[in-house]
Amino acid sequence: MLISRRLFDSVHRVRQGCVLAPSLFNACMDWVLDNVVDQSDCGASVGNTKITDLVFADDAVIFAESLEVLVMALEALHEEAKPLGLRSPGSRPRSRYLAEQLQTRPGFRPVISTAQCINVCFWFIPPRLRHQPESEQWWCTMGKPIPAKGLVNFFRMVTHAHPPPLRSHMDFVLIEIERLGSDL
Repeated sequence: MLISRRLFDSVHRVRQGCVLAPSLFNACMDWVLDNVVDQSDCGASVGNTKITDLVFADDAVIFAESLEVLVMALEALHEEAKPLGLRSPGSRPRSRYLAEQLQTRPGFRPVISTAQCINVCFWFIPPRLRHQPESEQWWCTMGKPIPAKGLVNFFRMVTHAHPPPLRSHMDFVLIEIERLGSDL
């Protein structure tokens, strides 16, 4: 998250390593995350305790027990952070690019039709299975089923990293999956 210069009339920006950075970040994020938790059903249960978020010196983690809840919480985070001038590092265009590439390449199929924030989930269907009927046996051949979700294993790429991935990096990963999966 970056603090926008429009809201703060400052000559210098707070940078990682600055003594004030963790305190400023945590003060803003505590308020934002309290509002996000109030608006969404985010959190993960550990015994009788529900953990909703963790805030670090320059980062935050939101817990959710399903992708749908996580997406809802991240959208609430985006809306709550806007008035403070906080913004995410811009991973969505990379996620959209990766999702578009999956649509144009044979053998790739998204688990969810659109990229979910910084997550892109997909299956790679080997050439020998592409023109067969999709029966229960077909899906078992694709991978081990996940009992609670009713899905078989799939790839999940998170397009947020430092340094941010380039399009050529994402293309390389897809090409490698195609190359390595062609003989499956």
